[in-house]
Amino acid sequence: MRIVEQNCHAAGVQKASRIICGGAEVFLASAKEEFDIILLDPPYRRGMLEKILPQIARIARPGGTVLCESETALKLPEECGGLTIKKQHRYGTVLVTRYEKEREE
Repeated sequence: MRIVEQNCHAAGVQKASRIICGGAEVFLASAKEEFDIILLDPPYRRGMLEKILPQIARIARPGGTVLCESETALKLPEECGGLTIKKQHRYGTVLVTRYEKEREE
């Protein structure tokens, strides 16, 4: 978490950032605000990402970005709740997926 805080400070976005470290399910159950950028790095091989992705779609702001880290063996849905995969990068056994939330018209 310290590295994320340092990166936010270096980018000059610490005042506009909210870093949440803890149980995603608890936070998502009561979250009412929307976010422009959401970074997800859940424990691998526990089904967490597949379970929370629809809830993440609910709090992603239209036009927002969701970055997910997972194992390469995990097959993520192309679309989920208005989120669409825009790009994926493989780094050995790690897969980073960038979703974007559709904009409202």
